[in-house]
Amino acid sequence: MYSVFIADSFSVADTGLFGRAIANRRLLKAILSCGRIYRVYTTDSPEIFSILELPESIQEKITQLTSLPAVDRAFADNQIQAVLCSDFVTHFANWIHYRNSHALNTAVYGFVHSLSYQRFTADIYRILCAGPSLVDAILCTSQCAEDVLERLFVKVQDTMSFSSRAPGLIRMPLPFETDAVPGQDDRSSNGP
Repeated sequence: MYSVFIADSFSVADTGLFGRAIANRRLLKAILSCGRIYRVYTTDSPEIFSILELPESIQEKITQLTSLPAVDRAFADNQIQAVLCSDFVTHFANWIHYRNSHALNTAVYGFVHSLSYQRFTADIYRILCAGPSLVDAILCTSQCAEDVLERLFVKVQDTMSFSSRAPGLIRMPLPFETDAVPGQDDRSSNGP
C-alpha cells in the first residue's frame, strides 16, 4: 500500500495547474481510485475533488495539509512514497531538492504536457542540479515526448562541468476524456 502527495495546487474543473482538465481529470480519478494507494495528501481542500464524483470510501483517502509544517510532518517519517507533480518543469526540481535535503526515500514524478527546447533548457539544468535519484521519473505522454526529452537531457548534460544522471523517462499515455468538462464548450474538448 502506498501514499502519494499531489505536489501542486490545481483545479479539476478547468485548466488549473494539474494540466488540461480534459486529459487529467480521469488520471486524477485513477490515482485516487487505485486500490494500492491508501492515502492521497494534498494542499487543496478535499471538496475540490467533488467534481470527480468519487464514492465516499475513496474521498476518505484524501488528507489536506494546510501548512508547510504539516507537509514537513507528513514527509518526516517517510510516510509518502511518491510525489506527483503536475508537470516536469514547474516544481519537479524543487521536490527533488526537498526530498534530497530531507534525506527521504520518496520518488518524485512529473508529467509531460508540452515540449520546447528553448523554454525548457533552463528547467532541465535545474532538474539535473537538483540531483535526481534512480526512482525519479518524468511520465511521458507519447513516444515523441520521450524521444525529445532524452535528446534534451543528453544535450544539456554535454554542457555541464559535472555529471548528473537524468530522471527516468516512463511512457504513460493519458486517457482521452470523453465526458464534458464543466466550463468548456465543445470546441475545447476535441482531444488531449
